[in-house]
Amino acid sequence: MAPHIESNQELNAPEPEHCPGPESDLAGKEDACQGCPNQEICSTNTDKGPDPDLPLINARLSQIDHKILVLSGKGGVGKSTFTSMLSWALAADESLEVGAMDLDICGPSLPRMLGAEGEGVHQSNSGWSPVYVADNLGLMSIGFMLPDPDSAIIWRGAKKNGLIKQFLKDVNWGERLDYLVVDTPPGTSDEHLAVTNYMREVGVDGALIVTTPQEVALLDVRKEIDFCRKAGIKILGLVENMSGFVCPNCKGQSQIFKPTTGGGKQLCKDLNIPFLGSVPLDPRIGACCDHGKCFFDEYPDSPATNAILDVVDALRDQNDNLATSLSITPYGVPRSLATVIDELISKGVLVAYSEYMSSTTSYLSKHSIFSVRNWLYWGLDSIGMVRHFSAMSPTGGLKDDRYIAWDLLVRLANELLNIVPINTGDYSDKLYSSTTLFNLLKHKVNKLDFDMVLKYWSRDTSICQIKVSKNTTYIKFDQSSITEDDIGIINIKTTLLNLSNRNNELVSRIEQLTNQAKKVLNNKQQVRHLLTQRQILNKSLTKTIDSFNELTTVLVKINDSQINHEIYTQLLTSSKVLRNLNSKVNIEDVESVKLDIEQEMNKVDEIGEVLFNTGEQAEIEEELEALIRENEEERIKEQELIKKLSELDVNKEIEEPEKVQERAKEKVLVPN
Repeated sequence: MAPHIESNQELNAPEPEHCPGPESDLAGKEDACQGCPNQEICSTNTDKGPDPDLPLINARLSQIDHKILVLSGKGGVGKSTFTSMLSWALAADESLEVGAMDLDICGPSLPRMLGAEGEGVHQSNSGWSPVYVADNLGLMSIGFMLPDPDSAIIWRGAKKNGLIKQFLKDVNWGERLDYLVVDTPPGTSDEHLAVTNYMREVGVDGALIVTTPQEVALLDVRKEIDFCRKAGIKILGLVENMSGFVCPNCKGQSQIFKPTTGGGKQLCKDLNIPFLGSVPLDPRIGACCDHGKCFFDEYPDSPATNAILDVVDALRDQNDNLATSLSITPYGVPRSLATVIDELISKGVLVAYSEYMSSTTSYLSKHSIFSVRNWLYWGLDSIGMVRHFSAMSPTGGLKDDRYIAWDLLVRLANELLNIVPINTGDYSDKLYSSTTLFNLLKHKVNKLDFDMVLKYWSRDTSICQIKVSKNTTYIKFDQSSITEDDIGIINIKTTLLNLSNRNNELVSRIEQLTNQAKKVLNNKQQVRHLLTQRQILNKSLTKTIDSFNELTTVLVKINDSQINHEIYTQLLTSSKVLRNLNSKVNIEDVESVKLDIEQEMNKVDEIGEVLFNTGEQAEIEEELEALIRENEEERIKEQELIKKLSELDVNKEIEEPEKVQERAKEKVLVPN
């Protein structure tokens, strides 16, 4: 049964010239609508709601992996010819299912070029069936519906758009289609707006633009590029057709259309779009198209064959690259970040950070990992996910979340695992708190990525054991479980880190106080205040160093002991510092250390009074006198250096070492 072409709503009169079409959002509102008998019908019938056919189009096209539009700025540049050869080239890979759709409604030439002229389209319950010109190459064209190949199609824009919608909605390409190549009319017309609007909803890969080298053709190509950018269609690249003439006899090449302004290659460079290649003009291409034969099969050694196949390879390389297959603008900016992230999630590339971090250990398969940042930059490979997590909020925006590039996280986790010294032989090197482990790895990873790596390690007990308490996460790089003695050793290592941070901060603050005191020696009262603070910090530093040394000794004993961690219980009873691990010295991070020291220094007046009452104020006075003497000595040395420099005669010629040695020998040889 022949397919039925949907007709537009009946109007009172024929559509005027420049009619936007009754389906357009501007129907009844354009200047061309003024005075038209149909104006009232169009303006009142415009449905601003979603097109009811869009879900059907989406369902049909969602089974197609790659959708490519072939455009040209003007007619006669070989757009349809290139479309036919692109279709043949893709179908040469028997593992691919390829479809060609001829949307050049007023000039359908693909049926003849692909050898299907005279065939008919059949309709069934599943839709319109394309005509198959090869086992894996189907074709749909209005040319199959014409009563005669010479019949003209005299339709206005709205009726053409209706046919385009039917082609997209009703053509049954089978269960799966790898590539759909769409041949469009030249220029920028209603057909272009219709196909881009419909296909953009399901994610078109982009547009391939065909031109010839001369400036007359490039003028219209610039308009086509501008159209793509305004319509939000990614430009896959430009092909320069007929870039030279290939003699069928001698295979020599000569220019037919001279690139007066640099040709397609220069245009791509100026407008920052990919240049896919140049295809020479071979008269045999036209002969093959006339007879519906595959040019590649007939003339496999032609330079045009190699050039076209190179273009196809470049195009397929783009489609195989995840970053270039996303729904982004020609400038590389996502039209909708939520949509792009949903695409990445559906491809199994990203997983929501909140979902990952809150999941149980059985949620994700054990494969790759990395970070939420720069996911587009890395060009990630797709891997399967157990389930999807939508990035879209109910309003269509982006959910407030981070997204993990799953295939890179494992790379980072494995790299960090090689840094941890778990094979050194020391038992304590297998034991960490999250604080001490991050301190070891922070030169390689930030805290956000570290938390994700730790989550990844927790899923595999062959890597490590993890035990989470109220305030601390304990990690053991071993297959045995974490014991209470292990937790004791981890507490020792955590406290050693905190003591080390405290020592470094105290030394830095003491040095600052000394420098401040030297600058205000004329104000003895202020100097005494600064030296009192310094003395307080020196006492704290002495205590911290003692604690650090004792804990280090304990850790050495544990590592040297044959019973390893079991000695911890014995040492706990004899070591005062072990019994006081929860004292103020066990501070979580450097910022807490600084705050703790500030609190000590704020008590300087109270402590200073105590020092005065106990006679320790004399020590402060001695330090003050010593500081004054030291400063005076430095001043004298500086003056002596200045004096010596002033006595130097910069114009005096310096004797060469050899002459000095000769003169010394002469003195020795002179008799007394």
